[in-house]
Amino acid sequence: MATTVQWDPDLNAVRVENGLVMGVKCGVQLANPDPGEIYFQLISATFIDEVEASGQHNVYVDALDENGHRLNGQIVEHGWPWERYPQYDDMVTDTVFGDHLAQWGLYAGYAANTVPYGPYWVQVRGAKSDVFYGMGLPWNRHVSYVAVFQRKLATAPPPPITDPLEGIRNAAWNALFPPDGVNYNPNAAFAAYARSHNLGVPTTQEIDYKGFRFQGYAGGIVYAKIGEWNKILTLPW
Repeated sequence: MATTVQWDPDLNAVRVENGLVMGVKCGVQLANPDPGEIYFQLISATFIDEVEASGQHNVYVDALDENGHRLNGQIVEHGWPWERYPQYDDMVTDTVFGDHLAQWGLYAGYAANTVPYGPYWVQVRGAKSDVFYGMGLPWNRHVSYVAVFQRKLATAPPPPITDPLEGIRNAAWNALFPPDGVNYNPNAAFAAYARSHNLGVPTTQEIDYKGFRFQGYAGGIVYAKIGEWNKILTLPW
């Protein structure tokens, strides 16, 4: 998933074991807030399979503040069974009361082997909100769902860190191998490794050889198996 949601893997695909529904397919539409905007993020989604549900067929929803405390009285919105997300207009509303989660009974069945998602969805009212969708009763079997949302402040990504000497490094690197050399990239695996190990300036281009890539530096030969850039090693000259 996209988000940092604690996503139950039983929500990834329909699964039937010994005639009992043990998994379904659900999804999330992200709120996509602007920086500085308050929004609600789905932080947890759980499937209660046909065994664990023990005949219950509900969706339970909780809403938390930025510190993880329940927002008593927070309104959450829930899609009518005959609406299919995201083409919906009608909504019902309920609130989170005291120590009890918001709760609705699920009544709409669907053929989970041919219909990709169930018809129910839920989101939080009052700000942009992620939407948890795809809930329902596969083949009218009794299962349940739990969704937890948290209010958050959207932050802008940190600006890239710029080095005033990068222009000099770039020009110096490119001067080593004109005109067909490798352009300097401070984030390249070999370059970053060489700097962190004080290997000095490069003396060769990056060269592929029998499944390995290597590059000479003043302090040694840097090499790795192609594709395994987290396992860089050094050979002495």
